[in-house]
Amino acid sequence: MMKQIGFLAVLASLVFTGCNTANDPVKPQRCPTVPLDSDGQALPSESAPATGADVVFNQITGEQTLEILLPIPLSEKTVNIINAYAADPFSLPIVVVRSHLDPEIGTTDFKVYGYHVNDIFMASADESGVLYKLSGELVDETGTIMPEGLLGHDMIAFNAPYDPEVASDAELEVTYNAVAPNLWSDLMEWNEKMNYEITFVSGSAVSSYPESLNGWTVTRAVLRCEE
Repeated sequence: MMKQIGFLAVLASLVFTGCNTANDPVKPQRCPTVPLDSDGQALPSESAPATGADVVFNQITGEQTLEILLPIPLSEKTVNIINAYAADPFSLPIVVVRSHLDPEIGTTDFKVYGYHVNDIFMASADESGVLYKLSGELVDETGTIMPEGLLGHDMIAFNAPYDPEVASDAELEVTYNAVAPNLWSDLMEWNEKMNYEITFVSGSAVSSYPESLNGWTVTRAVLRCEE
C-alpha cells in the first residue's frame, strides 16, 4: 500500500463563544469562568492548549474561525497559495467527513464536505506549536455553502491533489468503503478539486488521507462564554 508522505491529520474541537447581554429576554446568567465541553466538563486552560485545532464560533457576530495548532509550520508557499486561491470556491485544503444517523432505521450515512478557506495566517509560534487562524465556509460538492458550518463529531483532515496511484490503492479503497459504500470514490472527487499541495517547512507534503477514518480527527463541540 502506498504510504503517505508527511501527512499531518488536523486535530480539532468545536468551540462556541458568546454570552448573555442586557437585551436577553430571559433570565440572564453569568457566563462560566471555565470553558466547558458538551458534557459540562472543564476544558484545559487556554494558556496551555493541546496540539490540535479549535473551530471558534461567535454567537454574537455569527463568525466562525478555524484555529489549527501544528507541531511544525506550513511552508510559506502553501500559506501564500491558500490565500491566493481565496476567490476560488473550490480551494479546499481541508476535507470534512460527517456522519448522519437515521434514528428511524438506525443506520448511519456519511457525507463528505470541503472547508473553503478565505484567509489563513500564522498567529503565534512557541514551544506548544505553531498556531494558524483560518476563516472560511463549509461547502458541499457543488460549492453550496452549508450554513451550519463545522459541527461536533465531524471528521477532518488535510486535502491533497488527485493522484492515480493513491486512487487505485486497493487496500485504502476497501478500508474506507467498509465504512460506507463509495466513500473512497467520494474522497477522490475532493482530491480532484485540489490543485496544490499542502507542504511543510520540513519539505514533506500531504499526499493522501489517513489509512482509515480512525486516523481522522473528530471535532468536539464545547461551550465557551466570555463576559
